[in-house]
Amino acid sequence: MKIVMPNWRPWPQVNVGGLRHFGHLLALGLAGITLLYAEHAVAKPVAAWHLIDLLSEGLAVVMLGVWLVQLRASRPEGHVTTLLCLGLASLLAGSWADLMDEFWKVPHQVVWLWGLESSLNLLGMGLLTWGLQQWRGEQLALNQQQQRRERLFREHRSVDALTQLGDASYMQAQLLRERAAGHPGQLLMLAWPGLEAVQREHGLVAAEKLLQEAAQMLLLYLQPDELLCRYAAQHWLVLLPERSGPAARERSALLLQALQLFAQARAPKAPPPQGVSAEVLSPLLPDALMLSLLQTLEDNEARK
Repeated sequence: MKIVMPNWRPWPQVNVGGLRHFGHLLALGLAGITLLYAEHAVAKPVAAWHLIDLLSEGLAVVMLGVWLVQLRASRPEGHVTTLLCLGLASLLAGSWADLMDEFWKVPHQVVWLWGLESSLNLLGMGLLTWGLQQWRGEQLALNQQQQRRERLFREHRSVDALTQLGDASYMQAQLLRERAAGHPGQLLMLAWPGLEAVQREHGLVAAEKLLQEAAQMLLLYLQPDELLCRYAAQHWLVLLPERSGPAARERSALLLQALQLFAQARAPKAPPPQGVSAEVLSPLLPDALMLSLLQTLEDNEARK
């Protein structure tokens, strides 16, 4: 029987402050701290070791290392990343010095070694706090960029991988919030059945590229408080909050017309897009409401 081993992929680590081998330098720094204790301190007998302290301080070192690896693997290189990584690295070094205290006793005359742990921790907290302040500014800028893709809350597990829009579950959560607050609004479903013809003629890659481009185009037409999500296949959902009657119909017609013009330019021989809408405060549950819009679109397509 052949045993298939799991395919573990290493996490790529970004540079910190332009340093490619930041992790290696940190490891050398920890080794240097160990040598300082070995050179200037007196080893404690095993009987003087405290197991609880060893476990707690050792776990603190491990967790700080894990956080640092995750941070470098999940963020792009830049000023904020550098500050956060330097802060965590300083805290890691301070925790490592604290751990060394459990194995060596520092003589009173070696004053600078006594203050090593505290100095590193203070430096780490300062850098990390500064980095978090800079990260806040970065997040505010990113929140502006993410307008029309997310609204009220963020949930990365509900992001469509192809279009980077929220999925049907994200829209469902939005509808539940709107209903709980009693806010009126309109839910618009747009469909581009012509993408199936594009896929048959030009392949899946071409159809997916058009789907991505159409999503980007629709985002340009949305107002800041509106939300675009991908429902399934070639279907999109648009939440038009605080809109009803003529205002909602006007916005729905504008978005449908924009998609139709895009489709006519990119795939003129394919069937044109369609759209249907319903009130957010419908008696139907959110998932049932979306299914009813889908069924209406399919019925309209079948009658053609």
